[in-house]
Amino acid sequence: MSDELMLVEQRIRETAYRFWEKAGRPEGQEHDFWFQAEAEIRKREDKLDEALADSFPASDPPSSTVTRGTS
Repeated sequence: MSDELMLVEQRIRETAYRFWEKAGRPEGQEHDFWFQAEAEIRKREDKLDEALADSFPASDPPSSTVTRGTS
């Protein structure tokens, strides 16, 4: 598993744990909290991706700096 996937899974795990604690630590609902956390994390990532896409140009213009040797 890549480092990025491991980080996403860790965020999901931590978020699911917070949801579980907030709900009073009910037994037998771990999958529900996991799916809820996964949806929340994916939604945050999508919003971040959209924000980043809007803030950067598709490609940067080439540098206009030309260096020339002196004769």
